[in-house]
Amino acid sequence: MDAPCFSQESAPTSVALAETQAMFMDRLIDDVEWQVRYARDVEGRSIPVDLVERMIRLTHPFEAQNVRSLLAVCYAEKALYEAPDSELTPAGILSILRDVERRIVQLPEGCPRPTLAVPHLLALEASCYYHGYVLAHMAVAHVREHFLERHGSIVDNPAVGRELAAWCWAPGNSKGFLDVIRELTEKPFSADALERRVRDLLDA
Repeated sequence: MDAPCFSQESAPTSVALAETQAMFMDRLIDDVEWQVRYARDVEGRSIPVDLVERMIRLTHPFEAQNVRSLLAVCYAEKALYEAPDSELTPAGILSILRDVERRIVQLPEGCPRPTLAVPHLLALEASCYYHGYVLAHMAVAHVREHFLERHGSIVDNPAVGRELAAWCWAPGNSKGFLDVIRELTEKPFSADALERRVRDLLDA
């Protein structure tokens, strides 16, 4: 759309669509291809491949837990809105959040990140917002899988930029999140790609 003020993270923009675009760019710097090409020290030397491999082995096994941590915030907020007013005391709120954390993250006492440490739950303009991160996380895996299947690579690939410009950026807010993802990937939006990514990382 013509006015940039209509492309922010507030209505009528879909939070999920805005975060998909942001998180897609964030994921680029996790690509081995990007790191080897662009991550350099002060003397211009490229990052060693063995260091990249070590980072992957240290962090990627926790991908499923990262998704659970995102979901915990969503389910915690849902539980708070569904709770009767009589339970919305400080002790009652903590009890609700701890129950969600135990069920979703499967760790006690909010470890590794207590739900109330997430500022979105405390800010009026960010209420009912966090599910957008979960949808975007799913969409990024979905879109990346599409690009890798169609073009073989993402980093510095002009075909990827052209598709993003045509399907994501040009329509602005004239199309909804699900429509954009379906038209870009030619598949209905789903969590299948994220599930495959998590399983592949766990099996690696």
